Amino acid sequence: MRDILLYITLILIFILTGCNEKADETFQEITTILDSDYYSMVKSLIDNAENSIEVMMFLVSDTTENFGEPGGLFSAISDAYSRGIDIRVLLNTIEIGNIKAIEYLKIRGISVKKADKYSHTKLIIIDDGVVVLGSHNWTASAFGTNYEASILIRDEVTASKYKNYFNEHYDEGVEP
Repeated sequence: MRDILLYITLILIFILTGCNEKADETFQEITTILDSDYYSMVKSLIDNAENSIEVMMFLVSDTTENFGEPGGLFSAISDAYSRGIDIRVLLNTIEIGNIKAIEYLKIRGISVKKADKYSHTKLIIIDDGVVVLGSHNWTASAFGTNYEASILIRDEVTASKYKNYFNEHYDEGVEP
């Protein structure tokens, strides 16, 4: 009986030790971003970026400087670029709505491309460790009146996978 208890104890220690190591390797912090909370959360992330920002967006309908409208995020992108942050933007091929955004970025020297095919993705990668992904376009309606749901993921492994996805499509993108 004593040998069986020792054997079971050793197996439990082995299992629990293995679980702890695996849990540490796959840790992710996931935060929900609902409706109008998106604007202030993403603006803060852009304002605090230290190295890089990649944006893959379906629709950017305006570039005004008003709070809660995409110009505010683009203004934050422009400020980040002025601080030396590496920024790349990939927008959907359909130019309706994105023309002002393309002009805004090009005038400021920020790298922007159009996807080589229809791109419905709404993705932001910051400093190779933070991903924002979901339904929010950069439009006034997405920031204020629509039902929208996105998530923020803090995890370098996940960010690396999305960065590879972004790079693949950015490399295939075309200059506007």
